Amino acid sequence: MAIGIHTAPQHASRAGRALLLSLLLSLAAAGAGIAQVRSGVGFLKMMPGTRQQSMGGAYTSTLDEMHAAYTNPGTGGLLRQWYWSASYTKWFADVYNTSFVAGHRVHTPWSQFTHLNLGVVYQGVPEFDSSDKYVAAASASDLLLSANIGQPITMVTPNLSAGTTLKYYKSKLGTYAAHAWIYDLGLLYRTPRFTFLGESGLLRYGILSGGVSLTNIGSDIKFLSVGTPLPQALRAGLSFNAGTHNGLQLQLSADYQKRRDEGENYAFGAEVAWAQRFAIQGGYDTNMDLMNQYTF
Repeated sequence: MAIGIHTAPQHASRAGRALLLSLLLSLAAAGAGIAQVRSGVGFLKMMPGTRQQSMGGAYTSTLDEMHAAYTNPGTGGLLRQWYWSASYTKWFADVYNTSFVAGHRVHTPWSQFTHLNLGVVYQGVPEFDSSDKYVAAASASDLLLSANIGQPITMVTPNLSAGTTLKYYKSKLGTYAAHAWIYDLGLLYRTPRFTFLGESGLLRYGILSGGVSLTNIGSDIKFLSVGTPLPQALRAGLSFNAGTHNGLQLQLSADYQKRRDEGENYAFGAEVAWAQRFAIQGGYDTNMDLMNQYTF
């Protein structure tokens, strides 16, 4: 009897705590279900190209750069006649990233200077097991295919370009996969070339450029039932370019960026080059989420 009298309250207490815990978990789950889902897909925030990385990502107003269309589709209309580039990067934990981009001017019914840019970016994550062999090891990958069209707005001025990029994104994690169609929009303007430090100076001529873009517009990514919004971003940038084609060249760039569910951040980049063959670049990004605010 004594044992029964003393243990009954313990069972009641345990049952009460279990019920309270169950209610709290249910409320938390309900709150999570009605809360706004934050944007994800961090892969889309990483831009290909070592020059872009070295300059802190300040690329919205960059001239004559093959990877610039990833930050501003409007740059395509002012690019040179043709180009191509391939890159490979290996990160920590054997994660690797590879890309290929090629562009060419094409003749269209409406213009002789329409620029077409095609690109592919792939990120691979080798098999990993974070469950101490409780479940089978899994691998992951991200694939981005893009087609960019850039067009000078000659009816206004040949120094103004508009562009759009259509992208197909596919992500795989173990046996699960998700995909989305995405598009970007952008504008770029550059001034005519002007004399900067005189006919005999090292930095003889100058050009100012400015750009604005809206990237990663599209439907949510869904692996199961809950969609994850894309990291849509608004960008604006200014650049100052000085020098000569076969001599010293200087580029100074500044970018503003506002990404969905994140605060505003600014990026600054600089490059000193000689005859477009050798270059030193540096950059700074105020985004505190980055592991490397300073780049070189």
